[in-house]
Amino acid sequence: DAYIKEWFNAGLEAGDTPFLLEVCAFVRVLLTDDDRRQGVHPYTFQRARILGERKRPGARAVLEHVLNVFRLVHGNADHAAEVCLTIRSLAVNDGICMDISRLGGTELLVTAMVKHIEHVRLCQHACVALKMISNNDANKALLSANGGIKVVLMALGTHTDHVGMQNQGLAALSSMTLRQ
Repeated sequence: DAYIKEWFNAGLEAGDTPFLLEVCAFVRVLLTDDDRRQGVHPYTFQRARILGERKRPGARAVLEHVLNVFRLVHGNADHAAEVCLTIRSLAVNDGICMDISRLGGTELLVTAMVKHIEHVRLCQHACVALKMISNNDANKALLSANGGIKVVLMALGTHTDHVGMQNQGLAALSSMTLRQ
């Protein structure tokens, strides 16, 4: 945890986008073997919870660094798409999903999709992240108010011939509208 935060700090201070994208990729790889079986408490998503949860007020979690990287690279659709996958990897429980929203992550995802609506890879990966974040009921309302449903519908209409985008877009819509 501490090393990853140091890497993010160094990359952000230097504005070293390739390095920051590598750190994001490392975080995703680190989380790929997280125990995802339901009911394996307390070990379900243990690594993602360690990296994503803020344990003390004022303490910065890896999640905050990832969102800062997203702010840095949001102008480049390919780079932003990679960071969307890292956000998705960290969004494993209600607390982390609420933190993503509190820190402006849902707005960043929606804004990036609007800005890069023609970029299928970004739209698909953003939908994956939105689907995970919207498993929290409070985030569903926030995403609806922030234009999340509208932008996913726009992406679905723009990329009608891309099966992966259609699958992820419909999954995100399903999650965002469940119990609404």
